[in-house]
Amino acid sequence: MTVEPDTSFAVLRVPVPPAEALGLLGDRTYAVLVDEAGHVLALGTAADLAGGRSLPPGVEIPAGISLDDVVGGEAMTLLDLNPHGAVVVRDRDVLGVISAAMIDEAASSGQVASRTMGEGTDSGLPGDIRVPTARVTCAWPSCGHVNALTFYDPDRPDDCANPDLPAHAITLSGG
Repeated sequence: MTVEPDTSFAVLRVPVPPAEALGLLGDRTYAVLVDEAGHVLALGTAADLAGGRSLPPGVEIPAGISLDDVVGGEAMTLLDLNPHGAVVVRDRDVLGVISAAMIDEAASSGQVASRTMGEGTDSGLPGDIRVPTARVTCAWPSCGHVNALTFYDPDRPDDCANPDLPAHAITLSGG
Protein backbone atom coordinates (compact mmCIF):
# COMPACT_ATOMS: atom_id res chain seq x y z
CA MET A 1 0.00 0.00 0.00
CA THR A 2 1.30 3.43 -0.90
CA VAL A 3 0.54 6.42 1.31
CA GLU A 4 -0.26 9.39 -0.88
CA PRO A 5 0.90 12.74 0.44
CA ASP A 6 -1.48 15.70 0.55
CA THR A 7 -0.71 17.85 -2.48
CA SER A 8 -2.54 20.97 -1.26
CA PHE A 9 0.58 23.04 -0.57
CA ALA A 10 2.54 26.02 -1.81
CA VAL A 11 6.34 26.01 -1.92
CA LEU A 12 7.65 29.42 -0.84
CA ARG A 13 11.29 30.49 -1.06
CA VAL A 14 12.71 32.47 1.86
CA PRO A 15 12.75 35.29 2.59
CA VAL A 16 9.02 35.86 2.23
CA PRO A 17 7.05 38.13 4.60
CA PRO A 18 4.11 36.38 6.37
CA ALA A 19 1.46 38.55 4.68
CA GLU A 20 2.90 37.79 1.24
CA ALA A 21 3.20 34.09 2.11
CA LEU A 22 -0.46 34.05 3.17
CA GLY A 23 -1.44 35.53 -0.18
CA LEU A 24 0.68 33.01 -2.09
CA LEU A 25 -0.78 30.14 -0.07
CA GLY A 26 -4.30 30.96 -1.24
CA ASP A 27 -6.75 28.15 -0.46
CA ARG A 28 -4.08 25.47 -0.14
CA THR A 29 -3.61 23.67 3.17
CA TYR A 30 0.15 23.91 3.76
CA ALA A 31 2.93 26.45 3.29
CA VAL A 32 6.34 24.80 2.75
CA LEU A 33 9.25 27.22 3.16
CA VAL A 34 12.46 26.27 1.37
CA ASP A 35 15.88 27.88 1.17
CA GLU A 36 17.70 28.83 -2.03
CA ALA A 37 19.04 25.25 -2.33
CA GLY A 38 15.54 23.78 -2.02
CA HIS A 39 15.96 22.40 1.50
CA VAL A 40 12.74 22.39 3.51
CA LEU A 41 12.99 24.90 6.36
CA ALA A 42 9.43 25.13 7.66
CA LEU A 43 5.94 23.73 7.32
CA GLY A 44 2.89 25.68 8.39
CA THR A 45 -0.70 26.57 7.66
CA ALA A 46 -2.69 29.70 6.93
CA ALA A 47 -3.53 29.92 10.65
CA ASP A 48 0.18 30.03 11.48
CA LEU A 49 0.80 32.76 8.92
CA ALA A 50 -2.28 34.80 9.85
CA GLY A 51 -1.33 34.64 13.51
CA GLY A 52 2.08 36.13 12.71
CA ARG A 53 3.82 33.16 14.31
CA SER A 54 7.09 31.75 13.08
CA LEU A 55 6.40 28.59 11.13
CA PRO A 56 7.61 25.44 12.88
CA PRO A 57 10.64 23.63 11.42
CA GLY A 58 9.75 21.37 8.52
CA VAL A 59 10.57 17.69 8.73
CA GLU A 60 11.84 16.44 5.37
CA ILE A 61 11.07 12.78 4.56
CA PRO A 62 12.64 11.25 1.42
CA ALA A 63 10.10 9.81 -1.02
CA GLY A 64 10.09 6.04 -1.06
CA ILE A 65 11.02 5.59 2.60
CA SER A 66 8.60 3.26 4.31
CA LEU A 67 6.17 4.77 6.76
CA ASP A 68 7.26 1.96 9.07
CA ASP A 69 10.79 3.38 9.05
CA VAL A 70 9.43 6.79 9.99
CA VAL A 71 7.16 5.70 12.83
CA GLY A 72 9.54 3.03 14.08
CA GLY A 73 12.77 5.00 13.95
CA GLU A 74 14.47 8.12 15.20
CA ALA A 75 12.61 10.16 12.60
CA MET A 76 9.57 10.02 14.86
CA THR A 77 11.42 12.29 17.32
CA LEU A 78 11.61 15.00 14.64
CA LEU A 79 7.83 15.15 14.46
CA ASP A 80 7.83 16.82 17.88
CA LEU A 81 9.15 19.88 16.04
CA ASN A 82 6.10 20.27 13.81
CA PRO A 83 2.43 19.71 14.75
CA HIS A 84 1.34 19.52 11.10
CA GLY A 85 3.33 16.52 9.86
CA ALA A 86 6.21 16.02 7.47
CA VAL A 87 7.15 17.09 3.95
CA VAL A 88 7.81 14.34 1.39
CA VAL A 89 10.62 15.22 -1.04
CA ARG A 90 12.41 13.62 -3.96
CA ASP A 91 15.75 15.28 -4.60
CA ARG A 92 14.78 18.90 -3.90
CA ASP A 93 11.22 18.60 -5.22
CA VAL A 94 8.38 18.78 -2.70
CA LEU A 95 5.88 16.01 -3.47
CA GLY A 96 3.43 16.66 -0.65
CA VAL A 97 2.73 16.57 3.06
CA ILE A 98 2.03 13.56 5.25
CA SER A 99 -0.22 14.93 7.98
CA ALA A 100 0.50 14.37 11.65
CA ALA A 101 -2.89 12.64 11.90
CA MET A 102 -1.91 10.16 9.18
CA ILE A 103 1.43 9.46 10.88
CA ASP A 104 -0.25 9.07 14.28
CA GLU A 105 -2.80 6.67 12.77
CA ALA A 106 -0.04 4.59 11.20
CA ALA A 107 1.91 4.52 14.46
CA SER A 108 -1.10 3.42 16.48
CA SER A 109 -2.28 0.80 13.98
CA GLY A 110 1.01 -1.10 13.90
CA GLN A 111 0.25 -2.13 10.32
CA VAL A 112 2.70 -0.03 8.35
CA ALA A 113 5.40 -2.45 7.18
CA SER A 114 4.45 -2.33 3.51
CA ARG A 115 3.55 1.34 3.14
CA THR A 116 5.83 3.73 1.30
CA MET A 117 5.40 7.45 0.89
CA GLY A 118 5.17 9.11 -2.47
CA GLU A 119 6.64 6.37 -4.61
CA GLY A 120 7.37 2.68 -4.40
CA THR A 121 11.13 2.40 -4.68
CA ASP A 122 13.56 -0.36 -3.86
CA SER A 123 15.61 0.77 -0.88
CA GLY A 124 18.44 -1.50 -2.02
CA LEU A 125 19.17 0.47 -5.17
CA PRO A 126 22.48 2.34 -5.30
CA GLY A 127 22.59 6.09 -4.86
CA ASP A 128 22.55 8.72 -2.16
CA ILE A 129 21.13 7.54 1.12
CA ARG A 130 18.77 10.11 2.54
CA VAL A 131 17.25 10.09 5.98
CA PRO A 132 14.47 12.19 7.48
CA THR A 133 15.87 15.58 8.42
CA ALA A 134 14.63 18.75 10.08
CA ARG A 135 16.43 22.02 9.48
CA VAL A 136 16.04 24.13 12.59
CA THR A 137 16.94 27.81 12.67
CA CYS A 138 18.44 28.54 16.06
CA ALA A 139 16.64 31.37 17.89
CA TRP A 140 19.44 31.95 20.41
CA PRO A 141 20.18 35.72 20.52
CA SER A 142 22.00 36.85 17.36
CA CYS A 143 22.34 33.28 16.07
CA GLY A 144 20.00 32.30 13.22
CA HIS A 145 22.17 29.34 12.21
CA VAL A 146 20.32 26.56 10.37
CA ASN A 147 21.07 23.18 11.96
CA ALA A 148 20.25 19.86 10.24
CA LEU A 149 18.84 17.37 12.75
CA THR A 150 18.10 13.68 12.30
CA PHE A 151 17.04 13.23 15.93
CA TYR A 152 15.37 15.61 18.37
CA ASP A 153 14.99 15.47 22.15
CA PRO A 154 13.20 18.54 23.55
CA ASP A 155 14.66 17.88 26.99
CA ARG A 156 18.24 17.71 25.68
CA PRO A 157 18.52 19.81 22.51
CA ASP A 158 21.63 19.39 20.40
CA ASP A 159 24.36 22.02 20.44
CA CYS A 160 24.06 24.62 17.72
CA ALA A 161 26.66 24.21 14.98
CA ASN A 162 27.22 27.97 14.54
CA PRO A 163 31.03 28.34 14.46
CA ASP A 164 30.88 32.10 14.99
CA LEU A 165 29.22 32.13 18.44
CA PRO A 166 30.04 30.62 21.82
CA ALA A 167 28.74 27.09 22.36
CA HIS A 168 25.01 26.99 23.05
CA ALA A 169 22.08 24.60 22.73
CA ILE A 170 19.75 24.97 19.76
CA THR A 171 16.95 27.28 20.83
CA LEU A 172 13.55 27.06 19.18
CA SER A 173 11.50 30.14 18.35
CA GLY A 174 8.71 30.84 20.80
CA GLY A 175 6.42 31.65 17.86
